[in-house]
Amino acid sequence: AQDSDEAAFRALVDRLLNGTEGERHRAAARLAFLGRSDEVVPRLVPRLRHSDPATRCSTARLLGLLESRRAVTPLIAALQDEDWAVRRDVVDALGQLDDRRAAPRLRQLLRDPRIEVRIRTVRALTELEDFDEIIASLGTEEEPQVRVNLVDALEFDPRPAATRALDRLFDDDSEVIRRLAARIMVKRGSPRAVEIIAADLNREHSLSVRVNAAENLAESTGDAVAPAR
Repeated sequence: AQDSDEAAFRALVDRLLNGTEGERHRAAARLAFLGRSDEVVPRLVPRLRHSDPATRCSTARLLGLLESRRAVTPLIAALQDEDWAVRRDVVDALGQLDDRRAAPRLRQLLRDPRIEVRIRTVRALTELEDFDEIIASLGTEEEPQVRVNLVDALEFDPRPAATRALDRLFDDDSEVIRRLAARIMVKRGSPRAVEIIAADLNREHSLSVRVNAAENLAESTGDAVAPAR
């Protein structure tokens, strides 16, 4: 039986290293389930330095799926990759591994030149429940897509610092940001958030916006609110 198990393990390793993309992902998930990820991480790590960016991306994704803490240090080093797609996938992998050793370097990537990397970094830091730099970035980030992700992240930060940051967003220039902040703050009992959401019910917005406003108000008050049609 032991020989059979080892043969199955070797077959999984072979698929991890040489299979199709789907086979590699399934092998990584299976190895993680079997608790044998630590044994194969050293076989993959050198591929983080492969000359082909697609190989480096694939390797980062596999290391995330393997869920081995042994991958954290080499993945942190790979955050310096010159290819933005590699950095993006490395950030995703570190988010999956949920290891706070990655937080200091991830915070720096909130200033990465690529929007895609900054968005994934917000999500990874949210997984780590590391919110201080997310709050700070709200004052400097100009890209609307990234700002939306920054605000969304604060829904998971119950601290007073996050509440104060969200409260300041009620005066933001972006209507989208004001609504997002109100959606979160109405759950925290903010009267001003209720006012903003109630105003959405009475203004000439699309039905979907009014329905969303009604749902947010109902969640905060416990009473059903019907949007005007």
